[in-house]
Amino acid sequence: MAATQASPHADDGPGAGHELSTLADFVPPGLTRANQWQRSWRAVGRWMSRRESTKARSAREQTLARPSGERLARWLLPMDWAPLAQALQQRLDLAAHPVTFLITPPYGGHALAIEHFADAEGLTRLAAPSKTALLSGDITWMHSLSAQSRWAIPALERHFLRRVDGLQSVREFLERAQSGALGSGVIGCDSWSYAYLQQAVGLDGAPALTPRALDGKALGDLLAARLSPHCPTLLSSRTQAPLLPDASGAGGDTRALQRLAANCRGHSGLAWQSFQASLREPGADDQPPDAVLWYVLMQGDAALPADADDTLLLVLHALLLHGGLDDDSLCQVLPFSRHETVHTRLKLTRRGVLCERERRFQVAPLCYTGVRQLLAERHYLVDAL
Repeated sequence: MAATQASPHADDGPGAGHELSTLADFVPPGLTRANQWQRSWRAVGRWMSRRESTKARSAREQTLARPSGERLARWLLPMDWAPLAQALQQRLDLAAHPVTFLITPPYGGHALAIEHFADAEGLTRLAAPSKTALLSGDITWMHSLSAQSRWAIPALERHFLRRVDGLQSVREFLERAQSGALGSGVIGCDSWSYAYLQQAVGLDGAPALTPRALDGKALGDLLAARLSPHCPTLLSSRTQAPLLPDASGAGGDTRALQRLAANCRGHSGLAWQSFQASLREPGADDQPPDAVLWYVLMQGDAALPADADDTLLLVLHALLLHGGLDDDSLCQVLPFSRHETVHTRLKLTRRGVLCERERRFQVAPLCYTGVRQLLAERHYLVDAL
């Protein structure tokens, strides 16, 4: 029988870690002093006394296998974005501003949170236009709105493409919305799309909120709340001991949790996806099924080509600015031939840098931080989160 684990905050629900701050006040977590010191001396430590244990751990990790999606669905509960919507309800006064933004990075849950919020507040939910309507500048979807309207857009990144004819309708909508002519509303938006639209359209003056960054302790609480009763005992590959604290808050691999929080810049959705991608189970011949589940720190940066050229970087950047794109839309926003664009996208997908979700390609969770850092180093526009 699979071992179960108690959440340290089982009675509190999954709401921890959804407090909001202004976008300008967002501060990502760092590593602790001890972790910074350990990171700096990692190479020395491997060469010296811990060399044997590192080799043994590496050998053990190579025998582990990635669980199937079906098994993960049995062991883990879906991320619940209703608490983020509740935090928005507590913070937001629709009458105070014509437009308020909820900004999250990739995998951050802004669209689902806005849908929860719209249902709770009885707001009119504005669906994204079709690609044909978007490229033709069709604005008929705005005609039903007036100065008395109350509305919500779950995902603004689905309302534009980075080209002249792909920006017309969103530009007009945002200008009219910010003037108050369309009543009052709340807009969910990917952080990269928001950064781009700030430059292309102008979003100054509208409040922008985002979830506060999680540190390792808060992240541990959040992860513990997402384990189902069927989840095997969850161990850290680094310590061979439980990854998460017990019901009293003691124990757990605090170093691994803080590092995961820092690598994901404190974003709960990104950390949740990275956590799932880092789970491994024993090989079929090693232990009985559901006996134990391992958390193995995965290095997504290794998938990034060392000699990334401009074509590759522009593909990555375009996908991030739009919150993911299908191949046809990707080709429409880049100055390359379809063959070159799709070939580059395929190359990145094969290396694991990209993944496909809801028929759109986007940067994979484990590679996100490395891609963001690479784009920043090459002086591309990056998000504020």
